[in-house]
Amino acid sequence: MAVLKNMLIGLDQTLNCAIKLADGWGTPDEMLSARAWRLRSYHPWLRKVIDGLFFWDTDHCQECYLIELNRKQFPKIYRG
Repeated sequence: MAVLKNMLIGLDQTLNCAIKLADGWGTPDEMLSARAWRLRSYHPWLRKVIDGLFFWDTDHCQECYLIELNRKQFPKIYRG
């Protein structure tokens, strides 16, 4: 299960890099969901679409943003 999750996160980050939004092209270590929350005032539709896809997880984009902000996505060895 962990391998599948990691692969999906990698796909998400790749997709983020391929999409140009208000801040330019995405960065390789940011999830698209977190970016959608960060840019919600410029692209409110993107956050709504992603949150709609994850309908069972209310506030999915905001949660992903907080994970990125707190660096919880880093491997344990990099978190100190």
